[in-house]
This record gives sequence, structure tokens and C-alpha cells, in this order.
Amino acid sequence: MKLPPVYTETYHFTIELMRRTAHLPKAYRPTLGRRMEEAAMDMTILLRQSLLTPSQRDYAGILSRVDTLKVCLQLAHELEILSPHQSMALSSSLEKIGKMLGGLQKHQKTT
Repeated sequence: MKLPPVYTETYHFTIELMRRTAHLPKAYRPTLGRRMEEAAMDMTILLRQSLLTPSQRDYAGILSRVDTLKVCLQLAHELEILSPHQSMALSSSLEKIGKMLGGLQKHQKTT
């Protein structure tokens, strides 16, 4: 089964985030880094389950992870532990994912 583009975008976001958190300063890896990694992996896994098993659809839970990641990315930006380019790229990708998920959630409510 081919998964929709939102899954591909989410999967690639998670890969890129994991690459970035691997290079966070040591002081932030166990706190902010871990929180971002777990939220991204949870978001990706929950999305896959929701897409493959209609009875387990939990777009609200996935969007909750998106919100968590937005806060974490903002913190990383403010603390200057991600470059402005990295922050912007990750935030832009996350915004796109959020919009796509919002569309899926809206579509689910109408069917």
C-alpha cells in the first residue's frame, strides 16, 4: 500500500531532525534533543498506524506532537543551538506537515 505524501514528508522530517539533534551541544541532548526525537518518532509512528488502520486514527494525538515540536524548535532557535537555516528548514517542513494533517483530520470528520 502506498502511503500519502504526508507520511513521506513526516518520515523525511524525522530523519532530518535526528541528524540535527545528533549534533546538539552535550548539555541539550538529554533534554531538548531527546524530547524532539521522541516527539518526531511518535508523530511518524502514530501517523503510519492511523493511515494503515482506520480504527486507530488519532490525528489529534499526531497534531499534539506537531505542537510539541514547534515549541522545541522555537526553544532550539532561541538558545541558538540550531543554525537559523536549520531552524527555518525544520520549522517550514513541520508547518507543511501540520497543514496536511489538518486537512486529513477535516476530511475524516466529513466522512
